[in-house]
Amino acid sequence: MSLAKKTEGRNEKYTSNGVFNIDMSERRPFINYFRAILNVQTAVVILAVDFTIFPRRYVKTETYGTGSMDVGVGCFIIGNAIVSPEARGKYKERRFFSDKVLIIENMIKSSIPLIVLGLLRVLFVKSADYQEHVSEYGVHWNFFLTLATVKIISTVILCILPVTTSCILSVIITVLYQYALCRCGLSQYILYGSDVQGTRYGILDANREGLFSCIGYTALYFAGVQLGQYLFIKR
Repeated sequence: MSLAKKTEGRNEKYTSNGVFNIDMSERRPFINYFRAILNVQTAVVILAVDFTIFPRRYVKTETYGTGSMDVGVGCFIIGNAIVSPEARGKYKERRFFSDKVLIIENMIKSSIPLIVLGLLRVLFVKSADYQEHVSEYGVHWNFFLTLATVKIISTVILCILPVTTSCILSVIITVLYQYALCRCGLSQYILYGSDVQGTRYGILDANREGLFSCIGYTALYFAGVQLGQYLFIKR
């Protein structure tokens, strides 16, 4: 009798009414699978890219266009944004200034491991004289620092503005950034530097690719937050 009731309850879960009433506020297995597969593929590609057998069309692009590794870093941003506290509705009660300061403080603390990894990578790469493409992120910048920067900037903005405006923020930042690249000469500066000779004077000029890419990644992060809100709502 009990087995029959369990089977009946399991079948009811997969009916039309049961599916639309599933609580989507907790963890979703498909998100865990997506992030796990992404981490495994990233580890494999990072190791394989140093070998000549790895197809060059899959590496990060030097100037324009996209490659598989470009898509990979974008997926990392989306993967982090989907499971962010903002997307899961963890920061609904933030009416007071002290609440917002505490949220930003906690986010900075949680970003410290990324910052440490980024600084250690710079130290090890420079000390070992390991090959690196400066045009990817700059002389001292790397993706760990990008992840930390985007995370902190997004948290500060979403402490000021409602989380429900994430999609609008993503569109606005994307449009303004693209306008700056095409109409304001920002793309020429990123590609060729302040003297149009490709030289790198100062911190900003030396790391212009990585620093300005944070703007585009922030827009992508806001889009991921909006997607996460959609995935975690109760249907």
